[in-house]
Amino acid sequence: DYLAQRKLIDPKSRTDLIGNRLVLIAPKDSRVDLVIRPSFDIAAALGDGRLAMADPAAVPAGLYGKAALETLGVWPSVANHIAAAENVILESNSVLKFLRPDLYLTVLDPSTADFKHSAQEFLDRATAVILHEPAQREGKQQEAEKFTWQKVSLKPVADKPIFRIQPPPYVTPEIVDFVKSQLLATSS
Repeated sequence: DYLAQRKLIDPKSRTDLIGNRLVLIAPKDSRVDLVIRPSFDIAAALGDGRLAMADPAAVPAGLYGKAALETLGVWPSVANHIAAAENVILESNSVLKFLRPDLYLTVLDPSTADFKHSAQEFLDRATAVILHEPAQREGKQQEAEKFTWQKVSLKPVADKPIFRIQPPPYVTPEIVDFVKSQLLATSS
């Protein structure tokens, strides 16, 4: 969307490979039979339970989930039953088992100890790396962040361009220029 809005890509070349869906997951032994549709009775299905989702006040996936539930007209009935999570991990790396994109940027955050196996598995396919820089803090916390990945080798991306960011913003002008140049080079 970012590149399309700035007319940096040919609209005819765009293909949506992945979309968003609202999915509800219940325990395997649950007897709840619920169809997601306008005004569905999710509150009754929850009973005294909670609805676990990304934080609807701060995390993009939570904001989208809340918007979907509002559109369906059920948000007011579940708003007080939310168990909000501050982190959401999307298993987007697995799609690389099936696709060979012309451009693949891997986003790495050294302060996150959970360096997923799938992220390691496809690291060598990265065209470039977007590296979260830790916030400027003093003392032991900063030292701990520096050494979170002791067991992970970044050798597969040693010769790749690295774009250092301190979110927000997530997309810098340098990243946009790099993506544009790479896409123009592959379309030639």
